[in-house]
This record gives sequence, C-alpha cells and structure tokens, in this order.
Amino acid sequence: MKVMQESTIMEDMRDLVARGIKRSSIQSCSRWAESYRILKNKPWKHDRYPWLRSIQDAGSRLVIGQKAAQIGYTEAA
Repeated sequence: MKVMQESTIMEDMRDLVARGIKRSSIQSCSRWAESYRILKNKPWKHDRYPWLRSIQDAGSRLVIGQKAAQIGYTEAA
C-alpha cells in the first residue's frame, strides 16, 4: 500500500512540474491570455480585442489608457 501511495505522489509531482514549465514558457501576458483565458465560454482571441495586446504586453507596472465603455479593459487588468 505504501508503494502505491508514493507512486501516486510522484505522478502528481511530475504533472505539477510539467504544468509549471508549460506556463512559464509563455513569454508575454497576451500569449498567456490566448492560451488560458476564457471569456463567455470561448477562448480569448486578440482578433476580437486587438487594442488590448499592447496594453497587456506593456511591461510597465503602471499603464494609463483612455477608453470607451465595453472594450475589454477590465480583462486586460
């Protein structure tokens, strides 16, 4: 029984490490959004919100932008 538990723990650890490596290989916020973000049960696509790519990838701690209503600015944040 103990061997079975150790095997399961090792498999779980391998899965966690593999997922971490996969996520850390994404180099930008916009790529992460396209890989993992879901909006209204659909994968996030920048072709619907092209103006958000530069906001997401700004690389600054503070981003100031002028916006209209309902353009996805909250999603970028």
